[in-house]
Amino acid sequence: MHGPRIVRTTFGICSLLLLFATAIYASAHFRIPGGHTTARVFPSSGNVLLVSVAFTVLCIVIGQYKSIFVFRKSGQFITAAALIFVAILVLLEPIERQFFFSYGDWETLIGVIKGPGVFARWALGSTVLSSIYIALTSFVANVTAAKFLAVVSSLFLLGATYVTITKSKGRLSYLLPLMSPMWIAFLFGYDEYNAFVAPVFLLVALWVFFGEQPKSVTVASICAGLLPAVYVGLGPISIIVMLKLLVPRKNWTERAKSIAIWLVAYAGAIEFSWPAGHIDYLRNLTSDLMLGSVGGYEGMASSEKSPFFNIQTLLSYDHLSGVGYMLVFGAGLASVIFFLAVLATPSLGFAKARNSVAPLISLGWIQWLLVAWSVFYILALMAKLGPTGDIDAFYSSYITISIVVGLVADRISERWGGQYGLKNKLVLAIAVVNGPLLAGLVIFGVQHTCQEYSMVRGWCGV
Repeated sequence: MHGPRIVRTTFGICSLLLLFATAIYASAHFRIPGGHTTARVFPSSGNVLLVSVAFTVLCIVIGQYKSIFVFRKSGQFITAAALIFVAILVLLEPIERQFFFSYGDWETLIGVIKGPGVFARWALGSTVLSSIYIALTSFVANVTAAKFLAVVSSLFLLGATYVTITKSKGRLSYLLPLMSPMWIAFLFGYDEYNAFVAPVFLLVALWVFFGEQPKSVTVASICAGLLPAVYVGLGPISIIVMLKLLVPRKNWTERAKSIAIWLVAYAGAIEFSWPAGHIDYLRNLTSDLMLGSVGGYEGMASSEKSPFFNIQTLLSYDHLSGVGYMLVFGAGLASVIFFLAVLATPSLGFAKARNSVAPLISLGWIQWLLVAWSVFYILALMAKLGPTGDIDAFYSSYITISIVVGLVADRISERWGGQYGLKNKLVLAIAVVNGPLLAGLVIFGVQHTCQEYSMVRGWCGV
């Protein structure tokens, strides 16, 4: 009896070590020093291993791994202690961007809140952040914009992480998004706007997948209307929220009321955050979105007023390798599991397999619409800083993919029993892969060379 068990345990340990080693190799292979991604910590083998182990432990804690050493009450204490420790690291970081990397819009948000200014595609959010920063520096303390954004974004993400964990009830559909490399990277003092929008999207996505219908449409309609004002990229998500809210309701008066509130909320938010008026807002929005083939992407856009790639570019090896790069470093192992499952779906054509598996992954059409949009978004949207520089722009896709993988694991566990067996194994596997990826993403910097990765425009100066 003990022989097969020992063999299974040994095989499991060896598999985890292999995954860990593979992830370390990937993280080291896709990192080059120099330029804007100079490593703050010398990337020796010992440092890479130490940092990888540390991030793996953090992933395990966030994933609520259960063992004989971690009980329910102590698990909550350990989670809180780990998140507080991250907050302390960010607060005590001696020099701006000394240890932790921010990717993305090249300190655009720092310039906006120092202005004061407003960025059209971030209209409401940048207005609020600018107002808080000006009030803080005028009446409380003189703080640099970079440090203000790093600390506030970290505290915001850490708070959202803890609240989501407490609401998860051990469900991986809630926990896996929090274990994605990009989400954890946001925890470490990110000075870009995406760190402030990611918790908003997570909350909305979880409601789309699992939320109950509110008795009144007023509050939900206002929230949906504010989404594109917070970030214009959330416009399609706002429509999906309204579909979930209104489709089950058969009262057309209530539907009309909800749509009116939705539109007024959006218009009011723009009026508040853009005093120059709506026409001026639309002009600036067009410029801020960098539509068409600008930024080194000549001939790649589907049209000169489109933010999406044309079909030829979409199917090119350069582009697909960039998407794969972002999925691995942004969503981690969950994205690999997701796309392997997608490739395996033809087996559902067999009646026996379909009858046994399909109920586990059944979703409503609105949930599938969110999944479809998230996959289309990362495949088709033009990342003007290249897959490395704009890896943080696709957090919504990473979150949605992680929710779906967690949801399937939850349903399999519920159907086949064993509350913690499958979940523990999945948490452990994802942690040992995502930990080394985080070492590259957060501490040592991840980047392809320009020669091997021609679409990394923002970093290569093309």
